[in-house]
Amino acid sequence: MRISHRGCVTLGERVEIIRSKIEKAQREAGVTGDKVLTRPRLAQKLGLDRSAVTKWATGEGSPRDPEAVARAMGVTVAELYAGRLDKKRRAA
Repeated sequence: MRISHRGCVTLGERVEIIRSKIEKAQREAGVTGDKVLTRPRLAQKLGLDRSAVTKWATGEGSPRDPEAVARAMGVTVAELYAGRLDKKRRAA
């Protein structure tokens, strides 16, 4: 992951951090197909072009509606902004 020019992680990069953790956990749990939260799947759930989600992951853009992104990912807005899942959610 690229760190933005200001030395901090952008919201878009935090989305990617959480998305990749969710995807990894899903795959470890045996989830397959279109239920896995890949970048294209997230874009589809949000009604966006997948290049938009890719731009977030590389720090070239950020989501315009963080609340919608959080809902699509099944996380809270606080988790999204923190770039990490709540301890209770990790234990589940």
